[in-house]
Amino acid sequence: MHPQEGLLLPDLFIPLAEPTRRIEIVTEWVIEQALRQCQNWRATGLDVPVSVNLSPETLHNLSFPDQIEASLEKWGVPPDRLMLEITESAIISEVVRASQTVNRLHNMGLMVWIDDFGTGYTSLSYIRRLPISGIKVDKSFIAQMAQFNDDAAIVRSIVDLGCNLGLRVVAERIEDRETLDLLAELGCSEAQGFYIGRPLGAPDITNWARARTS
Repeated sequence: MHPQEGLLLPDLFIPLAEPTRRIEIVTEWVIEQALRQCQNWRATGLDVPVSVNLSPETLHNLSFPDQIEASLEKWGVPPDRLMLEITESAIISEVVRASQTVNRLHNMGLMVWIDDFGTGYTSLSYIRRLPISGIKVDKSFIAQMAQFNDDAAIVRSIVDLGCNLGLRVVAERIEDRETLDLLAELGCSEAQGFYIGRPLGAPDITNWARARTS
């Protein structure tokens, strides 16, 4: 929370932090807060995973898995309750380091996802070789897939690719029922977006989740 500007969205400050080592400080803080909240939920009987986006700088830091291991132990959260999201460009820019980090995280029991899939330049060989848990279809393809056949065809191809490789596939930016129904027809069983639920604070998420599991 900025003292003068109030709540600042990540799109405003993350690009400023990424070129510097400050992004690693931000990432460490976010992971600590996510695990703390995850443990709080688990203590009340609400067992839900938390997800954190990683910058390329963090993914290429070979000591990052050690930091994650220490944080998981500190908060008593099982590794499979933390999902880490990376981008295609983060893999391509430093293939060796990215592969080492992803493999270590996988061996620790964490789930690693590729975010914004379809907008980068990831070779399919990397998707096949890296222990990825799932892919998230980029919102640019989802937003108008009900109006444009080309977008729908791309989404269908990504969903088929993910399913054939045994990966979970999540569609981003679902803002209406028509898009959600179309995704179901294409075989995509997981989705996120304002139509399903808007961003909420921890107390509101608790109430929202309990209302849907009761």
